[in-house]
Amino acid sequence: MPRRYVIALIKHETNTFSPLPTTLSSFGHGNGPASGAEARAQFENTNTPIAAYLDIARRENADVVIPVAAESWPSGKASRATFETLVQPLEAAVRAGCDAVMLDLHGAMVIEDCDDAEGEIVKRLRRIAPCMPIAVTLDYHTNLSGDLVDNATVITG
Repeated sequence: MPRRYVIALIKHETNTFSPLPTTLSSFGHGNGPASGAEARAQFENTNTPIAAYLDIARRENADVVIPVAAESWPSGKASRATFETLVQPLEAAVRAGCDAVMLDLHGAMVIEDCDDAEGEIVKRLRRIAPCMPIAVTLDYHTNLSGDLVDNATVITG
């Protein structure tokens, strides 16, 4: 039986001083988040972390689930509702079962009620799957938090 990898991209560099809110439509650079085959087509062979995860899955003959692929230009904080819309499909995919989670994150996403969005994402996934390998790629000037370090299996920049 092939392995099943959940691969996701949730990437935003928040500028807390920006008056421009980051809405759901801000992701996908104005087209909103992608998922599934659409996300694969957008990011495969792009020399990005998510493309590297797809390369690993192909090499390992693994089935891939991409519940969300969303990146936005730098802007202000996102709402809790926008964050939940991005994260809930990821949580559902992990709950459905997988052999590994591979996350392409930024490391500087802030939402209206949380300064550490990436830490919250990984902490929530760890609660769902306590022994699951969770790999995280981050931008080089990430805001590395304790929650992220404590809950990820592998972190790379």
